[in-house]
Amino acid sequence: MGVGNLLLSAAILFSGNTYARMQDISDYLKLPILCKSQFYALQKRYLFPVINETWISCQIGVLDGLSREPKIVLSGDGRCDSPGHSAKYGTYSLMDVDTGLIVDFVVLNKADPSVKNSNAMEPMGLKQCLSNMKKWNISINILTTDRHKTVRKILRVNFLKLLTSLIFGISARVSLRKL
Repeated sequence: MGVGNLLLSAAILFSGNTYARMQDISDYLKLPILCKSQFYALQKRYLFPVINETWISCQIGVLDGLSREPKIVLSGDGRCDSPGHSAKYGTYSLMDVDTGLIVDFVVLNKADPSVKNSNAMEPMGLKQCLSNMKKWNISINILTTDRHKTVRKILRVNFLKLLTSLIFGISARVSLRKL
């Protein structure tokens, strides 16, 4: 394996580009580059493990800092790979509003037995993220999230002691007693 191939694969991945786009550019320039299978093999063997290791070390630092904070304001939202009811993958992210840092995120697959359908991915993502906050003993002062009925139920049943108050979308603060 050449260092140039690894550097090119890293540049494509880290810049948010795709192999197909880079292949088109190299074809126009008559510039030979590594083949598609080599690109994906380098990603899998070298780049993804480095990204994962970096994410875990950064997340531990962020969560360690948050565990010492008395008042934490988080904002959460989910995103699917396609709109509507046909989404196969979804992500749910929790962000610390004060620092703008991503505290936790989960990637969900509709094929997972715990996910009933694509509509259930966002509430399940929130549940997993809040479970992680509970493991780290992080007490959330305010959580801002979407106003799904299933989200309200999950918060009421599983995480009532974790939250002080809750804001749905851009509406006013909701008392936890109203959940």
